[in-house]
Amino acid sequence: MNMNRTVLYKAALPIVMVLICAPYKVNAYNIEDAIKAVQLNNNGIKASKENVNIAKTERAQAYTTLLPSINLSNANTRTTYDVPQVLPNSSSGDRRSTSLEVYQALFEGGASLFRIDAAKHHLKAVQSDHQSQVQEIVFKAMEAYERLVVIKTVYDFHVKNEEAMQQHLNGVEARFKVGEATVTEVAQARASFEIAKANKNVSSGEITALEASYESITGEKAPQNMDPVDISGVYIPSSLDELMQICLKDNASIVALSSSIESARGNTRVAYSGLAPKVIGAINVNATNIKRNSPYKQDGTTYMIKVNMPLFNQGGIEYVKIKEAKHRERKQKAALESQKSAIISAAVGIWTKYSSSHSTIASMAEAVKASEIALKGTIEESKVGTKTITDVLEAETKHLDTKIKHTQAIQEQLLAVFQMHQIMGTNLSMFTNTRPIVQTAFNKS
Repeated sequence: MNMNRTVLYKAALPIVMVLICAPYKVNAYNIEDAIKAVQLNNNGIKASKENVNIAKTERAQAYTTLLPSINLSNANTRTTYDVPQVLPNSSSGDRRSTSLEVYQALFEGGASLFRIDAAKHHLKAVQSDHQSQVQEIVFKAMEAYERLVVIKTVYDFHVKNEEAMQQHLNGVEARFKVGEATVTEVAQARASFEIAKANKNVSSGEITALEASYESITGEKAPQNMDPVDISGVYIPSSLDELMQICLKDNASIVALSSSIESARGNTRVAYSGLAPKVIGAINVNATNIKRNSPYKQDGTTYMIKVNMPLFNQGGIEYVKIKEAKHRERKQKAALESQKSAIISAAVGIWTKYSSSHSTIASMAEAVKASEIALKGTIEESKVGTKTITDVLEAETKHLDTKIKHTQAIQEQLLAVFQMHQIMGTNLSMFTNTRPIVQTAFNKS
């Protein structure tokens, strides 16, 4: 038995060592991680969330106006009487009074109900405004992420281009030493190498700046390895008209302003209720115990209904409040129409950018293939003397430019998709490489 165990251990040991020592692949950082980071760390989102909490407390305050006011009071009084002309000595009396008062507004022109309605719509407006701010901040994080991915790709292009230019320079200098190249060709090769080096340094500086911007938005340092974004499964409206319909229905800023109008309308009704009579019911239960030489106790309950009809209060302040409320309501309506126009304009611009990006990407992809073929052909022809070093350097530069423009065209399409979903009111937090946006609230019934 011990022999069998020893054999099993020896057989299993290599397998265990392979499992322990085998390299493992660490998941690269992707756009989902960026979205989670900005939602967790961004102070702008935290501040906006507090606005929602404040609006919730204001709604709770509105409900309290329906409840009665209850007050309990207790008073102890000691009084000393000095009447020497009647009594040989001073006398004293004690009074203890306890009172329970209940006040309930019975009618205020519907003010309490109007306040509650206004508070509800105000909360909805603040929640939609919070969503709009979150969408804007998340979009900035997604934009920073995508720009970092692209600039790192461009940086790699410049690194390879610098290496290629270095090789060309070395080759020209070697040929110059044996009299096969001119001083002009050496100068041209060196100029191309220095330009390639400078372009690489510019890209490096852009990476540093974008990393700082990314950290300020997400609260995390930008990682070295960042997965490219895949939008292959992302929902795209079939037409500009559909895009505008979705935006006008689900855009968070439009929803917020629509709710603000309803809230302002409720506040206007509250202002009008100030002209209505006020009916208040009250109950007062009191007990008084007086002790002055002999005990004396008095209990009582008072019922009261009070009607207050405002005729001219504080210089007609009710009328001023009504006028102010109307102006605020009209202001919100104008703001809504202005925002609708802005959203429609943005939708047209984004749709145009997205639509044109397809042909641009296709054209630049063909340009990359063609410039690569041209570069290889120019290099081969230079070996037999039909092309000069200048031709080779120009071909290298053109191939680099086409690769960069192709990469940037893809970036512009991605950013257009991000912007499209932002103005559509889509929850951008849904966007991941494994679970992309597939629908919007407009498509949910």
